Amino acid sequence: MFEEDYALIQFYGTYVQVKKPLVFIGKDYRITVKKGMYSDGTTNKGLGWIIPQFGLGLRPALIHDGLVSSPSMVYVENHEGEEVFLNWNEAADVYGECLKSVGISDFRANLIVAGVKLYGKLPKKT
Repeated sequence: MFEEDYALIQFYGTYVQVKKPLVFIGKDYRITVKKGMYSDGTTNKGLGWIIPQFGLGLRPALIHDGLVSSPSMVYVENHEGEEVFLNWNEAADVYGECLKSVGISDFRANLIVAGVKLYGKLPKKT
């Protein structure tokens, strides 16, 4: 669950900046997105009908973007207080947990996580 019911952000065109630390406490981890991180919101690859770029899924997207795109802007610890680092699939699973915690249906969250995991397996252009 998120510590607060909102994320304090500033919009800059198609990006947002976190203006206050955002904390998610999940079943295995406590994740803190630091003040100052930028994000493009939910990257939905044209599937805005599943989850819009900005909206209910924004806080989960900030967590996920921090984990996979801006690891220096995120601190992750297990419930014993030890710092941990998550791989792509673990970050996707946390994203799904975040999505469900804000009220996105299990079906939709699982569909999104499956897409994220599939995207992680695609060859990247260099």
